[in-house]
Amino acid sequence: MAFGEALGWMQDPNGTYQLLDVHGAGAQRSDPKTGDPAVYPHGNGPQGDVIRIHNFARCVRGGAVTFAAAGTGAECPAAGDPVVDCAEAVPGDPCCGDGSCAGSENETSCAADCGGTVGPTTCVEQADCEVAGACPPEVTLGCACSTTPQGESLCIPRCETAEDCPSPPDVTLTCSPDGLCVPAAP
Repeated sequence: MAFGEALGWMQDPNGTYQLLDVHGAGAQRSDPKTGDPAVYPHGNGPQGDVIRIHNFARCVRGGAVTFAAAGTGAECPAAGDPVVDCAEAVPGDPCCGDGSCAGSENETSCAADCGGTVGPTTCVEQADCEVAGACPPEVTLGCACSTTPQGESLCIPRCETAEDCPSPPDVTLTCSPDGLCVPAAP
């Protein structure tokens, strides 16, 4: 989807190329995802569509992400749009811990920036619990996508002993035989 102009190189009768908005805003085009844009000095196709290849993509699915070198086509995996911890973020990109609630951050995924309540993050699959901000920062063994007795799927901190569990306000957590932090019996 083009936001702004969908440019192309059109050749006039004199053989001179002009860069024009050949499709208009909102046009749907499909650029190659890998390669060298220099191979297309006057675009591609009958309307000379500008080929950029190194586009930015905003992933819209939840799940884990791995960063790849720009232009490899792997910048936006199928399960993406995670909240990225500032220690792993590309400089200038929104990240959890930068003091600004932006990008895909929300009260659940980045309470530090968005002022949300502290509590388990909802999940559909294990990959949802492996993204930055899904598990409390003090948890060292990670979180597991687990179904609670109430039927919710939440990212629950893993543990070996009760000391591995976080200390949220107003609740004491203990380590269950399954290796998950659960509320202690009253």
